[in-house]
Amino acid sequence: MKRRTSNTASRAASEKGKRSSLRGASSNAEAKTLGAAQRRGSGADNAKNELVVSVERPARSTQQAGVDVAKSAEIERKSSPKRLNYVPKFTVRIVLAGDCGVGKSALLSRLRGDPVLLGHAPQPTIGAAFCRYRMKESDIDLKIVELSGHRAFHQKLCPATLSKKPDIVGLVYNVSDPSSLESMRTYWGPRSLNEKWIPEQTRIMLIGIVDDARSREVNIDAAKKTASGLARALKRKQVDFTEVESSKDGNVVDLFTTIGNGVALRMLTQVTGQLKKVNASALQTKAMLRKTGFSEEFTSRNKLEPLCGFMTDRSDDPELEELLDGEEDDEDDGAESASSTKRWVELRGDHLVAFASLKDVKNGALPACDIEIRPDTCRARLLGGINIELVVGSKRYVFKPPARTVAQHWLSAINGLLANAPMTVEDIQEPDIPHS
Repeated sequence: MKRRTSNTASRAASEKGKRSSLRGASSNAEAKTLGAAQRRGSGADNAKNELVVSVERPARSTQQAGVDVAKSAEIERKSSPKRLNYVPKFTVRIVLAGDCGVGKSALLSRLRGDPVLLGHAPQPTIGAAFCRYRMKESDIDLKIVELSGHRAFHQKLCPATLSKKPDIVGLVYNVSDPSSLESMRTYWGPRSLNEKWIPEQTRIMLIGIVDDARSREVNIDAAKKTASGLARALKRKQVDFTEVESSKDGNVVDLFTTIGNGVALRMLTQVTGQLKKVNASALQTKAMLRKTGFSEEFTSRNKLEPLCGFMTDRSDDPELEELLDGEEDDEDDGAESASSTKRWVELRGDHLVAFASLKDVKNGALPACDIEIRPDTCRARLLGGINIELVVGSKRYVFKPPARTVAQHWLSAINGLLANAPMTVEDIQEPDIPHS
């Protein structure tokens, strides 16, 4: 019995000795690992971290590590939201304002394609109404906000608060209601000036709605004078003016299409001008235009090179004699003088040629007018804000491009030839037109 007890005690003592030796070896190994980490200059904290990692995370096989990475990537992919391939679109923001009952809501209904009953006035707008329209040909979005004509809402609502930096504010009146035009001078103009309803960079357009031409009580001359008065009161260079027959869907679509294309063309001119100044490559230009929201089709269709397109020859227009140098002409007056002639104009080298029609160009016909641009005999300037006046000796030619930016581009090109300097696309300075 004593022999068994002694054997058990000896075995317990030997096992205890083995455990103590293992603990000693482990402590020695840890001490060696810690010393090696300290010798590598990692610091005490880094050594401890490395020691913990080596103890708690034993080395795994490469295959197992790859499986874990794949699983974590799959979990992250399922938990993360789906990414949409979003292609930015150029957006034009328009705000319509005017008295009650002038026809703002009818314009938006026509634009949306909703049925509009003649002689039936729609329900008045409460606060504001919103409409979105996609211009399919230009791939441009129009965001249109209609401000209610009820003046009680104008304490908190105005064009500046309804839309973030609107591009165009359309002041709408009805040609059959003279009071709606008079309120532009007595209410909308002063309030826009005193309370800063319209941002400085926003263009203003006076829009006359024609429900029935037989009931017209406001003539075009009175509306143009009102537009000029608004420009002076609001301290603007120009307030555009146009009329639209709201009874036809096509006319309404053309109105907003013209507004959208005008804003987009000004922005396109500004962006391309900035890219030329920094000598951007073709790839950088394409990427920047795409990022801005312009489609390749719109960009290629509205390129200002080569210099060609339809212009109106206004050399014999008596209205131009009334314009002083630097005075603004009506860019969108909607009608030309009886003495004006629409021609196809091209700049071929140092010759400005004009044809009676585009068909004559395709058929190889001789130009109706061929002007050699020489520094010693020619002089060019901008007349009335948009008309290009070209004086060659004793002859005077005046052409009206379709847009102000195009006029600036043509004038820069002609002046480049008159300066007798080789002209490239990079030499043409685009007008700095602010965009909201």
